[in-house]
Amino acid sequence: MARSIPLTLILPLSTVVMTALICAAQAPMLPPSNHALTQTAEYSMSHHGQTFIVMFDGKVIAEKYAAGGAADRLQMLASGSKSFVGVAAAAAVEDGILKWDELVCETLSQWKSDPSKSRITYRQLLSLTSGLRAADGGTGQLRSSTQVAWIDSAAASMTGQPGEQFQYGASQLNVFALALQQKITGETFEEYLERRILDPLGIKLDWRVRCADGNPQVGGGGFITSRDWAKFEEFVRQRGASGGKQIVAHENWLNVSKAAKRIQRTDKLGGSSEMSHPNRYVRMQYCEASGQKLQTQLICRPISSLRVVLASKGYT
Repeated sequence: MARSIPLTLILPLSTVVMTALICAAQAPMLPPSNHALTQTAEYSMSHHGQTFIVMFDGKVIAEKYAAGGAADRLQMLASGSKSFVGVAAAAAVEDGILKWDELVCETLSQWKSDPSKSRITYRQLLSLTSGLRAADGGTGQLRSSTQVAWIDSAAASMTGQPGEQFQYGASQLNVFALALQQKITGETFEEYLERRILDPLGIKLDWRVRCADGNPQVGGGGFITSRDWAKFEEFVRQRGASGGKQIVAHENWLNVSKAAKRIQRTDKLGGSSEMSHPNRYVRMQYCEASGQKLQTQLICRPISSLRVVLASKGYT
């Protein structure tokens, strides 16, 4: 008989308790009991949760909405948006558009004369270790009126040397999107992400928060339905595969995942899945994506499950 050990994870940003079952080695993988699912959903809703979804082996086994949440409602991802940037990067590496350790100044030529910026690589932008100052001052505000243009983020001063410090924020990912967009022929960053990742997954992502130049605020401006976010993170759990098809090459997926695991975050604003930069808790068995206003999800690979909890606190 399979033995299982109950494990309760408290996610600091969401005040939502996620209950998982870690099965003993070699034992069959079992889904959470109906009682555990009911208790967890009730806890979520009692703490202003709008959406509660549990997936096991790629199938939804529990789903509940409250406080204005709905299956077709677009929820603000906040920093959960960052998850999509790393996936776009992995696809771009596979497509031969860029290399992880390529110098960004080969594309952003204005950096060539700067002794520090000229040493920044794409890997460092994605892992938020480039040393580039947060152009928005690190306010974390998610209104279009507060978002600086991509090119202005690239013009920000340095706070340290490339690869020597971690600074959380959206700016470095917006600069990555700027560089990638300049390298792509005939497509914007949005169009590339849609064609390469979103369309194959059959999901929609709405960039409702945009920068001053009209480009998406890729570090926090995405809105998505909870079901589509669950589909995306099932794709994360499957390490770049969906529906039996490898959408992002496995070796590229592992490359950026290993880079993410080398740094642990300590900030309080939120995070992303392992495919963009170091999230709040990256362990061998767990992966989390989270953002401001209580947007949270958890992936547990040992039990083939994924949980998504979205509580937008009024952002629609």
